[in-house]
Amino acid sequence: MRYIGMMPLFWACTGENVLDKQDNSAPTVLIGSHSDGAEVLDGYVEAFRATISDDDNEFSEITTAWYVGEEIVCDWVEVTPAGESFCDIVFAPDDTNVIIEARDAQGAGGRAEIAISVLPTEAPIVELLSPEGGQAYYSNQLIQFSGLVSDLEDAPEDLLISWSSSVDGELPLNTTADSAGLISDYAYLSEGQHAIELHVEDSSGKSSTAEVVLQVGSENTVPICSISEPLSQSAVVFGDSVIFIGAADDADIPNTELSVEWTSDKDGLLGTSISSSSGVVTFAYSGLSADTHTIFLHVSDEVGEGCSEQILLIVGNPPEVEIIAPLNN
Repeated sequence: MRYIGMMPLFWACTGENVLDKQDNSAPTVLIGSHSDGAEVLDGYVEAFRATISDDDNEFSEITTAWYVGEEIVCDWVEVTPAGESFCDIVFAPDDTNVIIEARDAQGAGGRAEIAISVLPTEAPIVELLSPEGGQAYYSNQLIQFSGLVSDLEDAPEDLLISWSSSVDGELPLNTTADSAGLISDYAYLSEGQHAIELHVEDSSGKSSTAEVVLQVGSENTVPICSISEPLSQSAVVFGDSVIFIGAADDADIPNTELSVEWTSDKDGLLGTSISSSSGVVTFAYSGLSADTHTIFLHVSDEVGEGCSEQILLIVGNPPEVEIIAPLNN
């Protein structure tokens, strides 16, 4: 009030239009994107928008700044030609309000403030499915890397996923999950002991990891196998039990861990055997059809590498012989 009383003297001394300054209207600010008490998610980007009006200034003469509490989050910039101001804000759990201030060319200011409630968010959930610890892996064999991921706020396909090895570093795998949260791909690992980590991060920056330690050996050695009995091109009587004897050996794993199958090109799978520690394989079968069979011995190791041996076996009925003359005795 004292400035109004001194105004004629001030005008006479300076020649400035103080009436114009005192008559200047402050900008009016309205936050339109969120209402008072709005709920927002911890760590996630929230897009705020406000509209500004001013009876005395062009929009190009008005600047705005956004605050969360006393911290400025979007520094002073001009409003848009449509009189709007925008700010993307990421909230922490203890944030309670959002403020926007506007200033015109004469320094007059306006502000708007709303309270916000920050809802807590959760870190992603991750499960490493493969590879599995305790299994044998080889440097020349593809290894499957798979896992399941989920998040309460983000879709699985929006999560940031990475695989890494303590020996080989970040692994060049496909890391996009499908809608069910499954990720799967294949890669080679170098020889050595690896700590494998599956890392998942959501759009709020929260992350989770799953780990497994595995041993990768040198290149896998293929098993060797053979059939010793019966001899190839031998014949057996239809309905009789046939004893098959073979050998199976592997340089990387105990022979007892090999998978052994016997098949026929006519009758299909005949059965399986268990190799002895010394590599002896036996199998008895009495159900071969009357035909000429190619019998196969298939031996495979724990990663599916294997060998095959085969023999030709004739199954039929023997001829019937009767002496007609001379008569017996």
